[in-house]
Amino acid sequence: MQALRAELAAAMGVTPPQYNIVMILARSPSPGGESMGGIAGHLGVSLSFVVAEAKALSELGLVALRRNPADRRSVLATLTKSGRSRLARVAPKICGVNDLLFANLTRSQFLAMDGIVERVLDGAGKAASSLERPRRRPSRGHGTSMD
Repeated sequence: MQALRAELAAAMGVTPPQYNIVMILARSPSPGGESMGGIAGHLGVSLSFVVAEAKALSELGLVALRRNPADRRSVLATLTKSGRSRLARVAPKICGVNDLLFANLTRSQFLAMDGIVERVLDGAGKAASSLERPRRRPSRGHGTSMD
């Protein structure tokens, strides 16, 4: 799957993580754009990673970034006309890959798989959260901390 994504990303002239961001933006139901935090959550990566990749996409002219009018601390991303055009040029290849990838599944099997993957991803998020430990402040002095 990663090799397929890498090939599709290369056809668009972007990296695989950038391709993932473009696809999230292309499928976004929000006409105002997607927040960096929302994209990071969807991909399961850090906010700083998404910000860096979104800036790179902006420099390529594929993504527009703007302050969120509802929360000035947040930045929203949308595909530009150029981004949509580049995606449209690669869309037949994406459709062809998806057709071959899922050709052996019936519609009900595909829908069942989609539901299963959604539940696994939800569980993965909970599992990752359970592994996060509170960060301890570094101790000062003699190796003990009274914090």
